[in-house]
Amino acid sequence: PFRSGGFGAFGAFEARTERFAVYCIRVETADGATITVWRRYMDFCKLHAMLDDDHCRSIQARLPPKHVFSMLQLSPQFLLARQAQLQHYLTTILSSSALADDVAVRAFLTPKGY
Repeated sequence: PFRSGGFGAFGAFEARTERFAVYCIRVETADGATITVWRRYMDFCKLHAMLDDDHCRSIQARLPPKHVFSMLQLSPQFLLARQAQLQHYLTTILSSSALADDVAVRAFLTPKGY
C-alpha cells in the first residue's frame, strides 16, 4: 500500500495546439520506495468518478472545480493554487484506508496503471 503522497514539480506542456498542465506526484510506498507519476487534472476527475461517492463525502475528499480554459489557468499562480488543492485531495484520499487500498487509487498512483 501507499504511505504518503506528495507533489513535486509541475509543468505546462504543449501537445499539438492544446496547452495543459501536468502534475508530478511522488508517492512513498509502505516499503520505502518512491514512485513518480505524472497526471493531468482530467486524470484526477476520472479517479474521482470511480471512487465511492458516499465514502468521499464522509471524509470530505473534494476535487477542485474545473475551470473553463483560459491562458490564466496556466499562470504560475493558478498552477500553484491548483497544485495545493490537488495535494489536499490526494492526501485526504490516502488518509482513508478504504480509499487508499481501492484498485482505482492504486492504478492512479502507478506509472503505467492509469
